[in-house]
Amino acid sequence: MKKLLLYFVIAFLLGFVGFAIINRQSSHVSTLAPATTARSNTGKHVDDSFSEYESMMLDDEEKTTMLIGQANDLNSLLGLAEKFWTDSGEYNRLADESSDLIQKIAKMYPAQALRYYATLPSNVTMNQLMSEGIIIAWVQLDFSACLAYLDHDENLPINKFCETWSEFVRNNLREKSAESALAFAKLSRAKQQALMENFRSDDEIALALLPVINDPVMLAQAQQMVEKAKESAQPQAAADPEVKKEQERIAALVEQYKTSKPEPQQVTKILDGLKWESDRSKIFDVILEPSLEEQNNTPLWLARLSAVLANVNEPPPYPPDKTGNAGYEHQEELELWLPTQSPQLQRAWADNLIDQQSPEDAMTWIENLSTASLRSDMREHVIQTWTDSDPQEAAQYIVTKSTTEEQGDLLPQAVYAWALNDFASARKWLEAQTDSPAKTAALKKLEK
Repeated sequence: MKKLLLYFVIAFLLGFVGFAIINRQSSHVSTLAPATTARSNTGKHVDDSFSEYESMMLDDEEKTTMLIGQANDLNSLLGLAEKFWTDSGEYNRLADESSDLIQKIAKMYPAQALRYYATLPSNVTMNQLMSEGIIIAWVQLDFSACLAYLDHDENLPINKFCETWSEFVRNNLREKSAESALAFAKLSRAKQQALMENFRSDDEIALALLPVINDPVMLAQAQQMVEKAKESAQPQAAADPEVKKEQERIAALVEQYKTSKPEPQQVTKILDGLKWESDRSKIFDVILEPSLEEQNNTPLWLARLSAVLANVNEPPPYPPDKTGNAGYEHQEELELWLPTQSPQLQRAWADNLIDQQSPEDAMTWIENLSTASLRSDMREHVIQTWTDSDPQEAAQYIVTKSTTEEQGDLLPQAVYAWALNDFASARKWLEAQTDSPAKTAALKKLEK
């Protein structure tokens, strides 16, 4: 009995000790859990604190630089541009923040980005800003590749192509004359001709292009430009007393003709006696401007202009008495008078007068011009300008009042420009139009 009791006591003590040990271990584990959670929370707090610290320590420019550095694919770079625009919503701020971004896009994905912005019917202002920045940066990074892109850009109107191509080549002609000539040689004849017609009469570009021009007519045109450029390159007056003396004579003639206009039959002789193109321009301008008496008698002034210009082989490229944004003081009188003059003068001045009119008024006035080719050219000029300012109105005008040929040439671009502002409306309107080759071409352009 005593032995059994002893076994019971020993078992009880062992059980008690075991229970105590287990309970102590459980207690230890339960104290570990809050500690681990606390460390986890502490780590999160440290991460948050570091993020806040980073935010406080980095200024906006440093944050932008870091974001640009981390973006290394096209989608990331384009998304970053969207972010900058959304965060700032201001033209200047986007331009400032995205300058490094534009450089990176131009270096890595210029053609892809330009195609993206050209066909994206969303934020027109941002698209235009990014496109202009990218292509300007690209032409500095890879001149030949950028010119090749312009040549193959189907969405670029011919007038815009000529303007952009000429500007880029002119700005880089000294360092890139060989590349410019090679790029010109690869263009179609139509684009080459359009560029030659776009160059100024004293343009140095023609000299760089001479070795690669094969067309005889175009070559003669370029050689004529080179000769005029040489004539216009006057030596410095300080280095040549004779030049200084001639400049003083021209200045005296300008003052004389301000108050005493020469007889119309004398004008050709006066102009032929001038050596430099710039001097002829100065004298021409002062001869054609209204005298004090003619300012109050417009018919008298226009009668003298008719007599003067009848004796001149090459009229000036714009009407006299231009007054900046206000147009021409004698705009209405010039509009009535010009269609009665020679076709050569009409072609020289018509676009200047058109640019001062509303598109509807310009289209009506154009019908007074004397030749069908000039009327066609001026209508195209108006519609292209109209497309830039209000593509929706331009598109509606084209389908109702343009010729079939004009519709085919001009409707796709007008609808495309409209779609950049409001894709859904442009597409819906186009689909509602009567089926025609122009409509098909416009739909195809939207699909791109």
